[in-house]
Amino acid sequence: MSIGVTPCGDYPCCVEHIRLGPRPPTPEEVEQQVQEVADRIIAALKEKEMSWSVTVIGKPDKVAEELDKHSDTLTGQSKTEYDEAKPALQSLVRLNVGGENLVKLTASGHANFTDGKKTYGTCGVTMETFYAKLAL
Repeated sequence: MSIGVTPCGDYPCCVEHIRLGPRPPTPEEVEQQVQEVADRIIAALKEKEMSWSVTVIGKPDKVAEELDKHSDTLTGQSKTEYDEAKPALQSLVRLNVGGENLVKLTASGHANFTDGKKTYGTCGVTMETFYAKLAL
């Protein structure tokens, strides 16, 4: 802690004031410090867990295409894990060919990480095939 004698600033004053310690932070400095802490917390949480989920209904080829588009909506480790599962999901969907059949694919994944290494992971998939015409 420093002790100093400072004038009053812009105001003429005959009294000198004693200031104890460093000056208080400005509102901008406080906001920056809060943002830095929040960014560190968010980064730590993202490093420890990730998850993704998708549900698509339609003709098999269109569902497989939609899985590509869904990848673009994800970021970070969630995108990495989803992109790893995506080829298998698309292969399952494309096993349904011909006719007017529709499929409903619901898939999700979750993983935990410790020191950047995956320590736990799950992936669940449900696919239903509908042999009917769709009336919209």
